[in-house]
Amino acid sequence: MPALFVKSYSTMDVHLSWHFAGKMEFSVVGQNLFQPQHAEFGGDPGELIGVKRNVYAKITWARDEK
Repeated sequence: MPALFVKSYSTMDVHLSWHFAGKMEFSVVGQNLFQPQHAEFGGDPGELIGVKRNVYAKITWARDEK
């Protein structure tokens, strides 16, 4: 995106999940894994807006329907 003064970049997201104990799920998500941060948009006249690498985990469960 040369008009926005953003260099090209490659990135990768991943979502791994494991279902267990019937209705439980554990998942780990990683976003923008190829570099610690990169510019997405911005520039003339403002600043470049950056996106950082993120990793998070989540546990979910489903209740029995009545």
